[in-house]
Amino acid sequence: MSNRTEKSRLIASFLGFLCTSLSFLLMPSMPDKPDGGWLRILPGLLFWLGLLVGVGTQLVLSAQRRRWLRSHPNAPEELQSGRPGVICFCRNKPGKLSDLALVLSALGFAICLIAGADGLTPYVFMALTFFSFCAHCIFNGLNLRFIREIEANRRTGKKGRHEEGRVG
Repeated sequence: MSNRTEKSRLIASFLGFLCTSLSFLLMPSMPDKPDGGWLRILPGLLFWLGLLVGVGTQLVLSAQRRRWLRSHPNAPEELQSGRPGVICFCRNKPGKLSDLALVLSALGFAICLIAGADGLTPYVFMALTFFSFCAHCIFNGLNLRFIREIEANRRTGKKGRHEEGRVG
């Protein structure tokens, strides 16, 4: 199992969610007329393709993590029965930043809805909220911790932190 492969899957997931959030920005600029052509399907296509890539690569990483855990019975407890990223907060520096971005963008989106803002502003906050939520789940999740554990195993010559007594 190559750590480069896991990192590239994590990046692909991140980019998939970015495409999905960018689709929100295209919505207000699409033609209203039915004869708008293929351009009208672009936001939907970008949304579903990005979501499929983002969620699909996270599912592949989760399956990989479970296989790795079966072959490493002494793995850290947090990888074996840890909580998913959606309910964890501030697990690391990128997690803290994404959590802050999530709170601020959700607050901005709520203000736009309450104030009845129109134009591009609500769509920008909707895109930021969606993307920061996905980043929150990725950066605070088990799959990132799994990738970091693999890195630690490679750095220490296949001897993981859990075998050296340095859990966490």
